[in-house]
Amino acid sequence: MTPLTAVGHRVVHGGPSIGKPERITAEMVEELLQLSAFDPEHLPEEIQLTEAFHRRFPDLLQVGVFRHGISP
Repeated sequence: MTPLTAVGHRVVHGGPSIGKPERITAEMVEELLQLSAFDPEHLPEEIQLTEAFHRRFPDLLQVGVFRHGISP
């Protein structure tokens, strides 16, 4: 079995400062926690998922892709 090299997360809302795909860091998670009230159906669970991956695979690259609910 091939080991994981990275994981991508589709995140509905990243607020005004997170919009492009980028590495998920502890600082980003803190910022997303502040935004949880804006997307209570998705954001808290997505944060939990990134934290679970970090606990299990601490060196794994995680990237967030932010949608903001806007279609081009």
